[in-house]
Amino acid sequence: MTWSLPPHKSRAYRTRWLLILLVAAGACERTAPTGAPDAPPLSPLVTADYGDSLAAFLRLKDGSSRWTWHGADATGDSVCGAAELIVSDRRATWRLRGDARPPTPGQLRLRPADPDAWHHQVVSWPPGTADSWLPLPRQAVDSPAYADLLDLLQRLTTARFRQRVIHWPAAPLPIVAPPTPCGEIDLADCLAEAVALWNVGEPAPLFAPVPTADWGLRLAYIPDPALTPRLALRVVACDNAGRPLRAEIVAGAGYATANVRKYAVRGMLHELAHARLLWGHSEDRRHLLWKCGPIVDAPSNDERRAARLWALLPEGLDLHAYARSTEIDP
Repeated sequence: MTWSLPPHKSRAYRTRWLLILLVAAGACERTAPTGAPDAPPLSPLVTADYGDSLAAFLRLKDGSSRWTWHGADATGDSVCGAAELIVSDRRATWRLRGDARPPTPGQLRLRPADPDAWHHQVVSWPPGTADSWLPLPRQAVDSPAYADLLDLLQRLTTARFRQRVIHWPAAPLPIVAPPTPCGEIDLADCLAEAVALWNVGEPAPLFAPVPTADWGLRLAYIPDPALTPRLALRVVACDNAGRPLRAEIVAGAGYATANVRKYAVRGMLHELAHARLLWGHSEDRRHLLWKCGPIVDAPSNDERRAARLWALLPEGLDLHAYARSTEIDP
């Protein structure tokens, strides 16, 4: 024997249970973890462009990484939230999430979940220029005196440029160096040899002889054997924004015999590193920019990469905004 509801009651019964099931399913959907952030993304989303050359130098790989943002609200209380960095097609896109909103105006600290992969950085909120949100990956160096490549670059550019990126008007940097006899050697020949050593292996020449250039680098000879230091670089003209326009390698008559020619070339190599706007001096004796004077005959790989990175970074970028979440004690 089977049992069934009358047709009019059967339809009502089915409708009632269908509504119950739909409500239950909605409740499950609201409470079940989905793996997505609970809070919607804050706007605006910020996209910074590396460009082809900088992306290639940094060896960027497409993908996403987890970060956090930290700031303060209008009352000064600390607020924070999750962030995501998406790198794709030479661009970096930030997605910030959190229940609390950052201040307007104010600053945010962006901290990577993997501090060995990225530098944490301080950015303005709301975003000003996208360049200030440009994330920089950490890159190893050969030198035990520095934590990473950015650490080396920061320390080599503090003395004159206060770590704010500045460029020459164009590349390569033109050099004016007519024959400059100094005793048994010619200082212009020493400079030409140093230029060749800097240019070797570079994807594009860093320096080029241009006898008629009205800007760039010039060899200036002072026939004084007591000139101290024997070689020095000085910037003699800048534009209104502080960008260098003309500089001189000032040479004295201290290099006058053939047996000291190699030291003249080393000195020129050292001054050319300054001309690449690495204005400071290094703690590593294997560097041309060693603080006690060069004792090597070619630029180190670290110095080459630091000069390339400085030239590729957007002009005006403040390197003070970047730091390390984990420090290496040299």
